[in-house]
Amino acid sequence: MTQVFFYEHRDYGGDDQTPVECGDCHWTGSACGLDGISDYEQRVAPGEPTPAGQCPKCAALAYIVEVTS
Repeated sequence: MTQVFFYEHRDYGGDDQTPVECGDCHWTGSACGLDGISDYEQRVAPGEPTPAGQCPKCAALAYIVEVTS
């Protein structure tokens, strides 16, 4: 099993506060609170949006929340 990290992972002292939301359970938090994505190649098809990480609550993929000004 491989894991992919796009942001500084919380276990390594990351502090990325980019807002993210789980695509399944709708958990919200910051990018540094996400887990690495397990089996990235099997879970993300070409052309799909790139996830920010894996939800720490349900392990589904989480994505950056677009903040409008």
